[in-house]
Amino acid sequence: LEAIGAEVVVADNHDPSALEAAFAGAAAVYGITTWSGSTFAADGSVRRPADVTSESLLASEVAQGLNIIAAAEAADVGHFVLQSMHRGGLREGEPSADGHRVDASVPAPLHHRAKWRQEEALRASSLRRWSILRQPTYLENFGNDALAAKGTRLRLLHPGVVSGLLAPETELTVIAVDDLGQIALAIMKEGDAYHGRTLAAGAE
Repeated sequence: LEAIGAEVVVADNHDPSALEAAFAGAAAVYGITTWSGSTFAADGSVRRPADVTSESLLASEVAQGLNIIAAAEAADVGHFVLQSMHRGGLREGEPSADGHRVDASVPAPLHHRAKWRQEEALRASSLRRWSILRQPTYLENFGNDALAAKGTRLRLLHPGVVSGLLAPETELTVIAVDDLGQIALAIMKEGDAYHGRTLAAGAE
């Protein structure tokens, strides 16, 4: 990034003052949080938090989003785009392809719930201009190359193979990181046209 002229700053999603300093002078911010609570060491290995309970991970991601939004407010960012997750899927009682019906007692994944709570905070914020960009899973999650997820059990998976809870015939919408970035950039460039709007992205 520095090689193409970008000014690189480093901040921690759990450090509001560092985020505010990083956002100073920014015309727009694309805010994204992580569900895992993990960080990366200098050698690329993953450092996991001590508490990986669902409650702790959910609280961690919500806190990250609230910090980012507050820092963007303090820095008076021109346009804030929040990366969120789709609210798609079957509705309660709607039959699936195999005739089963959705169990309403099963909550959405914690990652999705954390994003939706961030959406609520964004709508209540004092930001001058904001948008929400909901996405499906990243296409790159299916790469699993030799360098992916170093230091985790995910490295035991073969390249191109991902375990999950979908039936083989169930279609899954994905999006490539580059495509998502182009959409976010277009939203930022348009400015007022996308203020207060929620957009859903996905590949064919």
